[in-house]
Amino acid sequence: MDFLEDPATCEEEEDGESSNLSKGKKTEPIPLPSSSRAASSLPTQSAPSDYVRILSESFQAIGTASVPSSSFRWNPRRGNQVLQYRRPGRILEIALPMQEPGPYEVVIQVTHAGVSQYDLKVVSDAFPFVAKIVPGREVTGKIVDIGKNVTHATIGDTVVVDPEYTSVADGASNSLSIQERKALGMTHNGGWAQYLLVTGIQVHRIPQDLPGPWAAMIYEVACIVNAWKKIQPVSEADKILILCSGISGILWGLYLRLKNFDVEICECQMNNSLSMQHLDFTVVNRESLETGAGSSLVDYDIIVDTSGNYQLMDLAFQWLKPMGKFLLYGLPSGSSHSNKWCLRDILDKEATICGSISHSREGFAEAVHAARKLSKYSLESLGVNLYSISDYQTALSDLKSGRCTKVIFTVQDPSRRSFLSSPSSPLLSPFDPPKFQVPHLYL
Repeated sequence: MDFLEDPATCEEEEDGESSNLSKGKKTEPIPLPSSSRAASSLPTQSAPSDYVRILSESFQAIGTASVPSSSFRWNPRRGNQVLQYRRPGRILEIALPMQEPGPYEVVIQVTHAGVSQYDLKVVSDAFPFVAKIVPGREVTGKIVDIGKNVTHATIGDTVVVDPEYTSVADGASNSLSIQERKALGMTHNGGWAQYLLVTGIQVHRIPQDLPGPWAAMIYEVACIVNAWKKIQPVSEADKILILCSGISGILWGLYLRLKNFDVEICECQMNNSLSMQHLDFTVVNRESLETGAGSSLVDYDIIVDTSGNYQLMDLAFQWLKPMGKFLLYGLPSGSSHSNKWCLRDILDKEATICGSISHSREGFAEAVHAARKLSKYSLESLGVNLYSISDYQTALSDLKSGRCTKVIFTVQDPSRRSFLSSPSSPLLSPFDPPKFQVPHLYL
């Protein structure tokens, strides 16, 4: 599918639309060389690039940020290639219409998009209320268009997106208090796409020395920051155990290491044991904990569960000291279970049970700085794999099978016209959906 015209053939279109690149700012007409005023005086192939160069120099002359040449290829009329989930168990490669940003919105050209646990559950038909959506809650990219009322970011900024947000309804009313909670990849289209339209309050600029793949994990770090605040106060002498089954447990361990805590990790997926060794964590064998429950060697002041494994949680409660804290952080792995906990057990231990799956806007900014410090660890040591978004079937299969702890999609520049490799493919679903042969759809 051709969504973007070749720069050599779109001179007139760019001439007409270039004024949209700096909405809300009045600038003097750009002085072009006299030889460039006549179409015949410049070679056809070099005209657009010369125009972009002169326009960029003009922006610098008036004291504004230089607009990257890639932003001139942004054209909402050309559509947006995405991966769209449709119940039951399908992912389709389609083209969705795109619109220019409103006064409080920005358009992001996606460069990296992570696959979160929520995304996995969406494409596995785990949420009945989600029938059709573009997944992708963990997104980073560059701003290519911006609303006139967005002042904290500019075109060309590299940003990470907060997937949970409230939008301001800017209607005929003078009040801007009309708010609605939204969630990318759940109630609104997410970042498995070329472009993403979001409100300006969602975007956070990231440091230049923070790699794009690490930036895509900032949302996960933000949830950890929020959960850690919920179980305060915590003493430096407290003994902490993390029930780990993936990237969440690894990030918890690294984050607490930043806080100077020496944590122990109980790994319930043997595939991740190599990552634990590379990161020099103290790994506790599950069998030894099971046989030694109740002794002083295996009792913990704080237990953080990131596995969502009911059986492991039931067992781990025996390892909690009296007046200890048990944090439920992992998404449940099943719809029903037989929990061995009872109110008497919690009462006897005087235990604090806390659950946390969300984040705060203030914590998101803190997570940006934490991710910058954590980025010294290589993605390979964390078990994180990068895949081109065109290889999404292989990526999802590897993640479900435990061959990696995390999948991050890399999204190519839209001008290369190679966002996806095949027309349409059914999702690798545990429910074995029928094989649909569906061509590209234009909605």
